[in-house]
Amino acid sequence: MPNTKAGIQLVPPSANPTLKTKINITLESDFPFTLDRADFSVNATNISNPSYFRQMNVILADDSTKTLTCMFGGAWSGLY
Repeated sequence: MPNTKAGIQLVPPSANPTLKTKINITLESDFPFTLDRADFSVNATNISNPSYFRQMNVILADDSTKTLTCMFGGAWSGLY
């Protein structure tokens, strides 16, 4: 069963939904596992329509800073 965790910080906190953008997701500093990008699946889920989500490509996992760098490929306008 996969371990589901939410990030504690997103940089940038917002983005133009029509543009491809790199998003950095910071996990808790005590995240108990070594970060390996192949182990992660990241989705942006629309808050007002949870059936609409966009998968993000994890391009880097930095275990020392507990940060994932993902590529957001664009989506409908809204909060995710």
